Amino acid sequence: MRALQLLAATMRPATPAPIVVPTVRGGLQLEWHQRDVDLEVEVPPSGAVQVAYENLAEGREWEALQAEARAETHAQLADDPLFKKP
Repeated sequence: MRALQLLAATMRPATPAPIVVPTVRGGLQLEWHQRDVDLEVEVPPSGAVQVAYENLAEGREWEALQAEARAETHAQLADDPLFKKP
């Protein structure tokens, strides 16, 4: 449920669907790997969501936990062509 809420809040109509991988602790990892951009979001059953982002073409990368991740994720992805609104 947490993963669906996160996707509903962040995905745009043109955003590619993530690869969804179950974690050993019962959560989900959502992954996008396209055009030199790697985004991985681990959503555990409870606790902080962890986000890892890397854009090889621009040499940008960062990691954040849930509280920091919201603002950072929205700011960084708003500039990334993979996640721009159409």
